[in-house]
Amino acid sequence: MFPAFSSRLPDKRRKDVKEILAKYDAFELLKKSGGKLPIDSLKFIDPIFLDEKILKVN
Repeated sequence: MFPAFSSRLPDKRRKDVKEILAKYDAFELLKKSGGKLPIDSLKFIDPIFLDEKILKVN
């Protein structure tokens, strides 16, 4: 996983990180949490599907 994404996962030193990662894989966790850091505006969202085409959200 690219550092831009892995930096948005819970810190591996967290006591409950194994429990968290047992429930979700890395991509699901990013989607659930939004992967937002306090210093950026990047956000992970589900794509919008309409008639089997992916629409871009601006």
